[in-house]
Amino acid sequence: MKERWFIVANRLPIITDPETGKLVQASGGLVSALANIKTKKEKLWVGALNPPKVSLPKHLKPVYIEKNLYAAYYNGLANDVLWPLFHYETDSVKFSWENWEAYKKVNLLFAQNIAKIARKNDLIWIHDYHLFLMPYYLRQLRPELKIGFFLHIPFPGSEVFRQLPVREEVLSGLLACDLIGFQDYTYLNRFCRSIHTLLGIDSNLMNIDYEGREIQLGVFPVSIDTGKFIRAGKSKKVKDLMDNLRLIPRYEKLILGVDRLDYSKGIDFKLLAFRELLEKNPDLIGKVCLLQIAVPSRVHVEEYAKLRENIERLVGNINGEFGNPFYVPVQYLFTSVGFHELVALYRYAHVLLITSKRDGMNLVSQEYIASQNPDDPGVLLLSEFAGAISNLSHVIPINPWNISDTASKIKRALDMNKEERIALHKPMLKYLEKYTATTWAESFLKRLSAVKSIKHGAEIIHFDKLPQKIQQALSQKKIIFLDYDGTLAPIVSNPEDAKISSKMKNLLKKMSRFKDFEIVVISGRDARFILEQVKDISIAVACEHGAIFYPNPSTKPVKLVRSNIKTWYPVVKRIMLDYCARVPGSFVEEKSYGISWHYRGSPDRFAVYQARKLSEELETGLTNEPLSILHGKKVVEARAIEANKGSFARWYVDRYAKSQDTIIALGDDATDEELFEALNHRAISIKVGQGPTSAKYRLPSQEDVFPFLQSLLRS
Repeated sequence: MKERWFIVANRLPIITDPETGKLVQASGGLVSALANIKTKKEKLWVGALNPPKVSLPKHLKPVYIEKNLYAAYYNGLANDVLWPLFHYETDSVKFSWENWEAYKKVNLLFAQNIAKIARKNDLIWIHDYHLFLMPYYLRQLRPELKIGFFLHIPFPGSEVFRQLPVREEVLSGLLACDLIGFQDYTYLNRFCRSIHTLLGIDSNLMNIDYEGREIQLGVFPVSIDTGKFIRAGKSKKVKDLMDNLRLIPRYEKLILGVDRLDYSKGIDFKLLAFRELLEKNPDLIGKVCLLQIAVPSRVHVEEYAKLRENIERLVGNINGEFGNPFYVPVQYLFTSVGFHELVALYRYAHVLLITSKRDGMNLVSQEYIASQNPDDPGVLLLSEFAGAISNLSHVIPINPWNISDTASKIKRALDMNKEERIALHKPMLKYLEKYTATTWAESFLKRLSAVKSIKHGAEIIHFDKLPQKIQQALSQKKIIFLDYDGTLAPIVSNPEDAKISSKMKNLLKKMSRFKDFEIVVISGRDARFILEQVKDISIAVACEHGAIFYPNPSTKPVKLVRSNIKTWYPVVKRIMLDYCARVPGSFVEEKSYGISWHYRGSPDRFAVYQARKLSEELETGLTNEPLSILHGKKVVEARAIEANKGSFARWYVDRYAKSQDTIIALGDDATDEELFEALNHRAISIKVGQGPTSAKYRLPSQEDVFPFLQSLLRS
């Protein structure tokens, strides 16, 4: 059956229009991002709905939740505890165990509903803080499913997260996933620190080894349907709306604010900065206006009612201080705005001002850029505390708490000439045209789909008594694939010092003299190094992950790469050299069909973080090139697409092995998992060392390889 995408969120992406009674798309950043994903895959959306049951489109799968239970889960726990805590508003947290029980019940209901309708190869993509526990419940019900989780809001620092009374339960819920995604590396790093501090679990910003599973980690900044906003900006409807705006000669420059009415959005900071702008620049009075659209949110909650009251009082004070019958400095609208009206305002405004105290991403900033006239764009002032600051390269960054500096930067933006504005706008629009909501979704789900069933369940090999299956196979001819670093030779700080011991060389020589042993050394190393190590031994050698094959060290090589590496090799080399400059102790290793950045001798935590960034940068920037990126043990490697141990092993077995031959494969690294997976249907696969693996057997350390091979020779 075909793979389907299950998008699981707190609510369905529709609401009933109070005027027409028809179903229409709901508002909000999460809905905006997910509803505009374009894919040929069948896409199902699961979300909460209050009874009674209603008729819905086939792709919408409601989870019916009784009204009081939903209120306790959504308002009582998700929005009164998790939302303020994750946005550093700890004084606003109102925790109760009763609401926590409701949160657990709703998460279980979601899991039960999906468990009933999901097929084995479906991808389950869970969204946001409302459903932290759902991965755990679903894993209990359907352990075979691939489960991904994406957090749209910031993940707080561990010193803040530790204040949550149910902190271990939340982390354990997430650790049931196969893939956990964040908006920014900062949030990912905070999550990793929390699981280390609270659960004692180590990670490397790439994955977590937990309870026999490998959990993938990643950064997937959310985006928008860029083309939709570009097309709308050019539409007749928007042009007509802009013409109407120009007919109102109230001011020369418009500063726009579009925010949900929430304490995390810093609307009060925005108003204070605008007031200081007018105080410092009285010549702007009567010429510049701030239009603040405050989208209603949680209107029946007392804290939000007080926030609205304070905002509107501040608006009144500014208008009373600087306004007159013909000039209203702040135009304040407590309402949502239609799509075309919003695009017209984006396109008309000279400045968009975003003063968020904390913001997972902030899609308004991206919508503004996409809506602009590229020949005469506006300027974006963006809070340093919004996730979008990491992706939008040419904004004017502001610290919302620095009111005076924000006012000065507003003035700077208002004074910019057209050439300056175009220079800022152009690279950001180019980024958004390339990286859309669909790109975001596909990158996450492609990663989730690629998750393999990797486990710790490999049987430990004891030399005094080999497993029965291995003993039974030893009577046949044996083809043995051997990795080099970490298998034949120990891992060392300087790769050039990784030499095979004399006793290992003698053992390989002895084995090569027997007709029922066929040894193939398969390594990521270049030919020069490997051939030097085995020059006196009559064995086959596959270098650079199988890109170059020597039937014997003294024979001419067979080259198995057909793709053109010149299209990507120079780019990767330049990027890796840049990382060498910033990471002490790292170096680049150049090979015929690949290039590697090594950081074994670098400061550990810093280097791991940089390695993760390098991997992501290469994967994102070279998506369409014929190469693969691998993050192994203290190394990031780019290699030709054909340079793959698994592909080589299949080629070799098809060409040289007979059906009755016994295939044995030993290795210790991520590249060896390719080997195990390619041969697992007929091979005795052996993982060397610790860590998750798809191999059937395990040798506890590299030191155990020699006695194991010796036991094969004695058998």
